[in-house]
Amino acid sequence: MAEVLEKVRIASDISTAGIERVTMKYLNDVEWDDLFKNTKQISVFISYGSSSRKFHWINLQAFAATRGNKFRLFLPDPDDDPTMALLAKRYDSTLDKVRNLVREAAEEFAELGKSSRADIRIYYRAGDPTYACYHFGAKVLITLYSNRRARGDVPTILVGSGTLRDFFTQDLVAIEKQSREIPLDSLVGGTK
Repeated sequence: MAEVLEKVRIASDISTAGIERVTMKYLNDVEWDDLFKNTKQISVFISYGSSSRKFHWINLQAFAATRGNKFRLFLPDPDDDPTMALLAKRYDSTLDKVRNLVREAAEEFAELGKSSRADIRIYYRAGDPTYACYHFGAKVLITLYSNRRARGDVPTILVGSGTLRDFFTQDLVAIEKQSREIPLDSLVGGTK
């Protein structure tokens, strides 16, 4: 009976949190196409996202081509040396390399934004991103960062309506308040 009650409690906790999926392979084990197709607004909080950008570029282009869609990208501030130093250490890289990776991400999304029908905005935030977050309206996908300083699989949690979605939605509001919007023109063919 105790085992049954424990399973019921765990099931209730998962339901309250809104957890829909947990995986270690965020690029392959998540129904990304459905997430992109079933929303009009996406907010992304990443360090620079080289892999996810390449993997989802077709979905990003299709999303950007639709009038009325909104895309918000929050990146670490490449002009903030303490933030870049933290990321360089995390990724076992150099300050300049991480700074260039962040700027490359901003430039690629700015290029996408200049040719899109969607409303695309890019923000820089000073401070250590402690997770990556992809907010697809009703669903939020979180990937954790590893402390191993090596690439590999990371815990990934897809949540729908529930306490975890509420937390990450509120956290994105705070991240936006802590960020400064970067004009797309300053990233594409302009000064950085």
